[in-house]
Formats: sequence, structure tokens, C-alpha cells
Amino acid sequence: MATPHQNELPIAENWIQMGKAHFSKKEYDEARELYEDALTMLQNVLQDEKHLKILHVRHDIAMAYCREGEYDEGLEVLLDVLAKKKEREESDLYLVKIHFDLCSIYIKLHRRQKAKVQIRNAYEILADKKVPKKHPYMLEKRKYDRKIMALSETSDLASSSYDDISSRTGST
Repeated sequence: MATPHQNELPIAENWIQMGKAHFSKKEYDEARELYEDALTMLQNVLQDEKHLKILHVRHDIAMAYCREGEYDEGLEVLLDVLAKKKEREESDLYLVKIHFDLCSIYIKLHRRQKAKVQIRNAYEILADKKVPKKHPYMLEKRKYDRKIMALSETSDLASSSYDDISSRTGST
């Protein structure tokens, strides 16, 4: 195995910034490829899957998958990011962001109950941190609350059927 080079960190950061530029231009496949290259470099140097830089890049990869319409792949990556972030035992606004993005994915998949759980988790952190009502995350929480309420009860029936099927087939 080759020894990691410290100059890989600034190179990885450049790849991340180029990925963000492609993401903002809706070139999600190119963004994801750049993020994945940066992730490989970061993993080589940092050698800690729970390092925040690695979690942030994996989060970016998950969101690129979702923007490409590949919600299952994005969800899988983001749920792993959430698990690793929780292992760090840090309850902060980044954890709120992860919950919001999971909520967004669950809304897209019409999984109302799972979306509600994510909003509830985000709100508990916001309340614990005593985040002011005018903070952008509090406003975002209200936006997601409205979206969840807009989902019909039939969405719950459809998602529970999907969950039943996926649990029997082993897929998520």
C-alpha cells in the first residue's frame, strides 16, 4: 500500500470545490465522480471513516445520487453518514442537516412516517441547542412540516407496502 501524501488533502479539497461547481450547474454525475475521487484521497490520508471531512464528502455524494433520481443509493449512503456521525457523539447543526436531507429523501419516496421521524429528530436537536426561531434551520423545519402534512395518507399505505416488500427481499 502506498503511503499517503499530505499534499493529497489540498488536492482533495480542490476536487470537492470542482464537484460543488458541477453540482450547482446540475451536472450531478460529474459532481459525484469528483466527490468520489476526493473521498478516496481523504480516506487515504485521514484513515478515519468518521472524520468530518469524509462524512461531508459522503453526504455530497448522497445528495448527487438523489439529484440524479437514484434515491435508494443516496439514502443508503446518507443513512451510513448518519450512523457514523452519531458514533462521534456530537449533536450539532450538521446532524440537523443530515436529518433534514433524510426527511427530503423520504418525502420524495412518499414515506411520510419516516420523514416525520427525521423532522422530529432534527427538532429535538434544535430545541436542545436552543436555536432561535428566526434561524434558517427553524424556517427549514417549518417548510418540511408543511411538505409532510401535504402528503396524503395513501402515501403512508404505499410506503408501508414498499417497506414490507423491501424487508422481505432484503433491499432498502
